[in-house]
Amino acid sequence: AKAVEIKRTSNETSQNEQPKKFEYKNYSNAKFLCSIMYPNNLKVVQETANGNIFKSDDENISLQIYGTNNASHFTIDSIYNKAIKDNNIYYKAKSGNWFVISYIEGDKIIYQKKVVGKGSIDTFIFKFPANQKDEYTNVVGVIEKSFKAHSTDIVH
Repeated sequence: AKAVEIKRTSNETSQNEQPKKFEYKNYSNAKFLCSIMYPNNLKVVQETANGNIFKSDDENISLQIYGTNNASHFTIDSIYNKAIKDNNIYYKAKSGNWFVISYIEGDKIIYQKKVVGKGSIDTFIFKFPANQKDEYTNVVGVIEKSFKAHSTDIVH
């Protein structure tokens, strides 16, 4: 029983030493009606009607969220197939009108989600250093779950 208690204690310790807890802020895009939660260590560095780019102070971590009109009438399949062909993918998922891909670019992990509609396409791209994967895996989960694309059926 002692070994188990010691192990339990060491697990609690390692969990406490794990990733710092992030507070999250909400961003909503008025033009494309999409929204996302982002960690408060990121600040807006570029703001347009189509979307925002957020970066950490050292610029190692970034989140881009934007909408585009689907003037070329792309389908989920056409965009997804191009994305997985053009990148060295290590994670991919597609369902309904959305897909997620993740790949390594240099020393960064890129996590991208697109929601494709007849009228518009909403996207977020989150980049973080591969050596901080443990710290940012939970952040990716929060961002991904919070991403809402409410009106991709219409042109904006």
